[in-house]
Amino acid sequence: MTDVDFLKLAIRESLKATDGNKFGAVIAKDGKIISCEHNLTEEENDPTSHAEIVAIRKACKELGTKNLDNCTLYSSAEPCFMCLTAAAWAHISKIVYNKPRAEFSHVDYHTMNFTIHDLNSYFDKTLEIVEIKEL
Repeated sequence: MTDVDFLKLAIRESLKATDGNKFGAVIAKDGKIISCEHNLTEEENDPTSHAEIVAIRKACKELGTKNLDNCTLYSSAEPCFMCLTAAAWAHISKIVYNKPRAEFSHVDYHTMNFTIHDLNSYFDKTLEIVEIKEL
């Protein structure tokens, strides 16, 4: 599967979210899906249950490790700062996303004036970040 294929899967997964925050995420390694999740903040009454966080938790359990070295996180939208930081802490190598946060004005991102590309400098640009707009 290609980055576009995994990203399309994350977008399809986002449609499963029951509230207006329809976000999905996939974590893959060596061309295989490790986890595929959607936003569960409403179902779990947990503001940290973003699709990316849920996918990271599941991938860590699936692989039996807290380090997701050589894994790629595919997200239907630009991850928030919490999700970006979790990806960095999990040692995810690459993030691929579809829509920039600026397109989600209905979601309170608190800091719309920064992007994950800006913040990646604080992680010494250890994360490869790719935006794929056209699918």
